[in-house]
Amino acid sequence: SGPQSRGLGDVYKRQVLVRVLVGKDGRIKDVIFIDGPEALKMAADASARSAVFRPALVDHKPVEVWVMMPVTFKLR
Repeated sequence: SGPQSRGLGDVYKRQVLVRVLVGKDGRIKDVIFIDGPEALKMAADASARSAVFRPALVDHKPVEVWVMMPVTFKLR
């Protein structure tokens, strides 16, 4: 059957999981696609690379760390 009608408040969500390397400056240095719709892979990469984090500290010094980052897309 055809597409269903949606109410005005309906929201469709899709999530992509990426692994990101947060540099000593808090900026993303690398992104690895883990899971989610293939069609959103490039958009998730771009979104993740625009994020800025507070750097992780070891002995009060910033270090690079890998973290898992969910990226959620909403279509209204």
